[in-house]
Amino acid sequence: AFLPQVRTNEAGDSVIFVQLRGHTPVEVRVPDVDSAEAVSLTPLHPCCIRTEVLALPEGMRGVSCCLVSLLPALLLFNRAGPNVELGFRQVQVGMGIPTSIVWVLPGANNALWWTFQERQELQIAARQVGQPETCTVWSKPFEVRKTKVGAYPVALKLGQSVRHLLCLCVDQDAAILSVTVSGSDCCHMLANQHPDLVLDGCMEEVLDDSAYAVSVEHGCHRAVAGPGPPQGVPKLRLSISRAGAKEERAMVSVDLNRTGVYAVPQSGASRLSRRDPSKMLRLSTLTTPAVVVVELKNRVAIVSVSPGLSKLPEVGDSCEAAETAEEDERTINCVVRLELLSIAMVTEGSTAWAANSTSGGALVPAAAAGGARLRSEAFTVTLADVRMSLSQTPDRRRSVDFRIRDAQVDLQHPGQDVVLRNVTQPFLEVRVRQDDVRMLDVHLRQVELKLGELEVSVTGAAWEQVRLLMRSFVPGATGLVFEEVLDRASVPYYLGPVQPPQASSKLVVSHLYIGHAKVQVWCKLYLPEAHYLPKTLRDTIQVMSFGTHRLEVKGASVKLPEQLLFSAHTPMEGSCGAVLAHVSESYMPHVKACWRSLLQHSNIFLGGFLSRHTWAPRQRKAWRPGLPLCGVGPSGELCLQGSSQTLGGSSQTFGGSSQTMGTIHDFTGHNTI
Repeated sequence: AFLPQVRTNEAGDSVIFVQLRGHTPVEVRVPDVDSAEAVSLTPLHPCCIRTEVLALPEGMRGVSCCLVSLLPALLLFNRAGPNVELGFRQVQVGMGIPTSIVWVLPGANNALWWTFQERQELQIAARQVGQPETCTVWSKPFEVRKTKVGAYPVALKLGQSVRHLLCLCVDQDAAILSVTVSGSDCCHMLANQHPDLVLDGCMEEVLDDSAYAVSVEHGCHRAVAGPGPPQGVPKLRLSISRAGAKEERAMVSVDLNRTGVYAVPQSGASRLSRRDPSKMLRLSTLTTPAVVVVELKNRVAIVSVSPGLSKLPEVGDSCEAAETAEEDERTINCVVRLELLSIAMVTEGSTAWAANSTSGGALVPAAAAGGARLRSEAFTVTLADVRMSLSQTPDRRRSVDFRIRDAQVDLQHPGQDVVLRNVTQPFLEVRVRQDDVRMLDVHLRQVELKLGELEVSVTGAAWEQVRLLMRSFVPGATGLVFEEVLDRASVPYYLGPVQPPQASSKLVVSHLYIGHAKVQVWCKLYLPEAHYLPKTLRDTIQVMSFGTHRLEVKGASVKLPEQLLFSAHTPMEGSCGAVLAHVSESYMPHVKACWRSLLQHSNIFLGGFLSRHTWAPRQRKAWRPGLPLCGVGPSGELCLQGSSQTLGGSSQTFGGSSQTMGTIHDFTGHNTI
């Protein structure tokens, strides 16, 4: 594939054409910085375009430089062990039709391309390095897509016994899906902490195959897995018997996708047979009390059996373990309210320099010479009437309501300005309804987000302080260094120092409502120093505005309509980044549609002489920035204004203090900490 020159399409997006040799070129949008765009060169070759920023030296801060890469969208990582080689293949679509196999050495990575357009599912197998005769049977097929993000323990058989216990993880990083296979220590675990019992466990999908069963004695733990990712909810069938008395036995079925403390059915527990309702089935002959505890860690379950109370609740109409009374009756109600919260964000600029007499007048850092360090309070964030209420019912359904009545962000250095302020109340209102919080995946049944009308001021000074804050929050280079770019160009991406993405929980959002939003924007930028804007854009603005060096926007409106996304029948499933990317794509056309307001209220076109920018400009509200919270002492220490209390020399963010907000309406408070 190759990347020709970037061009702009009719929608105003920067696009490029990519092509696999011998196939039709494909148009794809160039993504924004630190984001990716999926593209299929052919139905068998999924890829993505990713844009990353380059970290240049401080002396080249005005140069905007990014790296745009064409990368495979399916990556394979072998982390199964030092001597385990993994094979990946697509499911065969017919008898006698060969499929290609990708073998990945221990600790290595590879890319995956499909062989067939039909049934794009994978299977894995394992073997000892250099020993083809030790290859296991292939696992059950599994899909690699964003709805399948999670961890799936897999047991691979060689002959009639299990040879390898592996954990297969599907993760998503922007537009790249990855399959990472780890060792048995990352699988489901069954631990026996009961001195009088013996545990026999097996996944319910393979109850008829003893090769997948494990037996655990007191003080031991064993990994447990099935032949592949399950079709539904993974469940573990436990046979709990008394040591030395096998006639005392209880059968328990445990859901591995949710946490909980469960009671083991005691002797006498029974239920009606589903096949013959006239018959009673005996569930337990066990007389020893015990409990089953299920914990979730790194997206897999840790099941432990330990001694229980002498009196436990009776089991229901199935062999599933019953929850203990303490767990079943737990109800949580919590309300938090803050009348006023102010947060100071402190930046540390470039080091001051001073002449040092001991060095013959040479310039040295002022901090080393005993002078003050260049610290300053960049922004003050003030929130009024912050409320959060949380309610959790006995069935583990959780409701969270969050509300901020007013919010204001003030620029304090180098000059004062109100960067953000809500015009209507409340500033933010969020309602979240979550299903059973014990489940592994986060199931959000209902999410409502409402935002008040906002006024935003964008200046070059504010952008500079944001840059300094980002540099403080992310020490070191913020982006790729040039040496990394050269290393990437020398080898395929998957053969470089790429690592598996961080494990993330899967979000399942069934109902997302976002209310209408309106933002009025004021902007004043000195274009020759606005290096955060592409140079081509700055040059275009200067040409269209008769060579002006300043970009001014006075009250341009960005209006976003309310939207209802997803439904119970078609929920959004995937990582948090995938959900946010989907929401962003839904709103991007509405943001682009605001260009008329931008032209009307700015000096972009003909210097603004023919628009409202000159003849009827909008006026900002008479907001007044509040006083800074912090002061900088002679040695660079931070103190509260009007107080000698030092907040510490290395912190970047401080919160919890209140102050009077001048003439801002509805803000109340006094100097407290």
